[in-house]
Amino acid sequence: VKQVKFRFCAISLFFNFAYASPIPATSSSALTSPEKGLFFSIKGFQLSSKNTSWLLSEEPLLYKSKTYTGALFSVEQDTLKVDLSLENYAKRWMKDYSQYGFDVLGVKSFAHNKDRGLVIDLLQHKQNKQIRQAIFLSNKDAVVLTCLADQNDFKNILTDCNQMIKGFSWTKPFLVK
Repeated sequence: VKQVKFRFCAISLFFNFAYASPIPATSSSALTSPEKGLFFSIKGFQLSSKNTSWLLSEEPLLYKSKTYTGALFSVEQDTLKVDLSLENYAKRWMKDYSQYGFDVLGVKSFAHNKDRGLVIDLLQHKQNKQIRQAIFLSNKDAVVLTCLADQNDFKNILTDCNQMIKGFSWTKPFLVK
């Protein structure tokens, strides 16, 4: 019995030392750092919240502002069944905005890290919300970044929204979908 206890104790000590140093994909790893957004790499992109007021929420793919209550930044990924242009992808569901009480303030394409993006600004009068969506499309993978805040706070948080959009980039996924 003493020999078994000694082995267990020795094994426990060994593993404590082994786990004491940083290892990949643990809390001390860059892969799990919300500011770097590398944990999205498995999905084929990364998103950095560095130098913004956005904090990753306990809900997946959702950031909350540490400055403005109710301000949210969400990340959605979509896999298309057929090839579409960025504009045609957006048109598929832009017509639905008016059904939900949104007014489209503007739509503009932009260049970002050798890729094209599309930004859509929306206003929802009934709930006094303003939204900025940025859409990125690579092959059949689309990512929609949505920044939402009260209309009164939106101008103040827009810099952080744009910084998050600038922090987006496509990567090669680590795993096959």
